[in-house]
Amino acid sequence: HAPLVSDNVDKVYLFGGFDSSTNRAFNDLFTFNSSIRQWREVMVEADLSIAGALQNPELGKPAPRYQHGFTLIPELNRLYVVGGIRQDLNIESIWYNNDDVWYIDLNTSPLRWKRVCDSCGGLGSAPYTNVAEAVIRLTNTPNSANFNSYVLAQRNIK
Repeated sequence: HAPLVSDNVDKVYLFGGFDSSTNRAFNDLFTFNSSIRQWREVMVEADLSIAGALQNPELGKPAPRYQHGFTLIPELNRLYVVGGIRQDLNIESIWYNNDDVWYIDLNTSPLRWKRVCDSCGGLGSAPYTNVAEAVIRLTNTPNSANFNSYVLAQRNIK
């Protein structure tokens, strides 16, 4: 799982993760409200502009994964998911390194996944979780195009 605390100190986000007892990864999103000590699953719609997502909405969401980067860019109020290790959508015993980037704009309703890039220049060839997490925080720019090019420029850092 990848937890993060938002600027709203009462809210913690949790995305994805791995359950070793079932050998299963997840792509769900939860929030924890520390004021009332309550977890809530957040429903996020698929990006239906992705080929095949109309027939299979799971294609319009990040694949189940773990060891991924997950952060909030407060200037945009967007949550970003970067890379990690993903589980095959059809055969749960097959695993791949991810090289994709997704975001959710928390200002929109309903919430919807948007894919920044599917094959981000080889990010999946090594465990880039820490790099992606650091890159998102270092850019400090509200422009997702700048974010994307910066991640790609730094892809060889391990």
